[in-house]
Amino acid sequence: MGTNFHRERFFVFTGMCLGWFLYYFCRKCYVASMPDLTRYMNLDKTDLGTIASSFTILYGVSKFVSGVMSDMFSGKILVSIGLMSSGICCLLFPITNNVIILAMIWGICGYMQGLGWPGCAKILRNWYAPDEITTWWAILSAAGNVGAMVTPITFAYISLYFEWEITFYLTGVTALVTGVFLWLLLSDFPPEDLEKPSAVTDKQEVVGPKKKQHHWYQVLLDLDVWVVSLCYLTLSLIRHCVSDWSQLYFMEEAFFTETEAATCVGMYQAGGVIGTILIGYLSDKLIKQDGDKLREHPRAPAIFLNGVFVIGTLHMLSAVVMPGVSEVLLSILQFIAGGLLEGGTVLVGVAAMDCVAPELTGSSHAMAALFAQIGAFYAGLPFGFITKMIGWSYAFLILESVGVVFILLASYLLIKNYSDIANVAAKKQQ
Repeated sequence: MGTNFHRERFFVFTGMCLGWFLYYFCRKCYVASMPDLTRYMNLDKTDLGTIASSFTILYGVSKFVSGVMSDMFSGKILVSIGLMSSGICCLLFPITNNVIILAMIWGICGYMQGLGWPGCAKILRNWYAPDEITTWWAILSAAGNVGAMVTPITFAYISLYFEWEITFYLTGVTALVTGVFLWLLLSDFPPEDLEKPSAVTDKQEVVGPKKKQHHWYQVLLDLDVWVVSLCYLTLSLIRHCVSDWSQLYFMEEAFFTETEAATCVGMYQAGGVIGTILIGYLSDKLIKQDGDKLREHPRAPAIFLNGVFVIGTLHMLSAVVMPGVSEVLLSILQFIAGGLLEGGTVLVGVAAMDCVAPELTGSSHAMAALFAQIGAFYAGLPFGFITKMIGWSYAFLILESVGVVFILLASYLLIKNYSDIANVAAKKQQ
């Protein structure tokens, strides 16, 4: 019974990991191509930011709409169509140097990319129990980090021997073929002839507040969801600024070559892989051990501490990047930043689902994801404009200020968490 179920689940999860890897590879092709776009197409930072922002705006809209609608549509279809369409956009991107057309193509890519994670989240919810989903959520997220990690390095080395457009073409074809494969492989629910083992059937209990909410719009009335969403916005702003602009930052301020800068940025994603999986595992372990005690925001302490370390890392990045800085030092800082920012993203993402009843987790996460994309938007054109006007050092000082706002928001969740623990303890003593 359990053996067949676990085998089927393994195939489904492996397929999602492959798909999510390619989702990230597609989207990071643009980031990796920034130096070549400035060199061969004469695009400046404002142009690059415009294209990046077109992606993030439509990605955020799509992720919100897909999240709300994911309970009504097949997750398999969302994942497959999104990946195939992203592949087509990669094939079309190198055909022009017109900024408006490039922004349109990459904006469409952003919208189709927004179909991926809501579809994966739906499949995860149906195949995994509440007290194990965060671990597998984190592993799936790590597959995207791996894709983001290898993209700039792959792009840089291919560009040494071939035209930069080749990477877009290869990525597009691979995404198209894989999208068709996932259409055939994935399944929204375990087959009816496979009985779920007790690890899944016996643990379908509520982890978090048991609020009587039955309509998606009620999420808009929940203060906790708004606070978590704002946390997601600030963290996403910092995350995208560090991951998307660091390569150009190192090349302009530390005078690194494209390959050296890409190698350092790759360490960000390596840290993201480890940090994501580690935090996901510890979060599930906390739920299993203390799920009856930590009711509403069990991840609040970790979110708060994460914010403190993020500010410290940002300060180091703004202080040490200068001509002659060690490539090893920047690689270490990027590794730490990746672990904190990508791992923190998992924490906040799951925290958004902790705030509401199980039937509203899709809508709650969709709202938080929309706020995250607002943060990602500000990491595009606005941040590019800021760096152009005041320089990299002051731009990173602004990011540190955003980190302070994140900590203040996390403090609210922390207070609510310990207040809830005290209330539960008081009721047990009565």
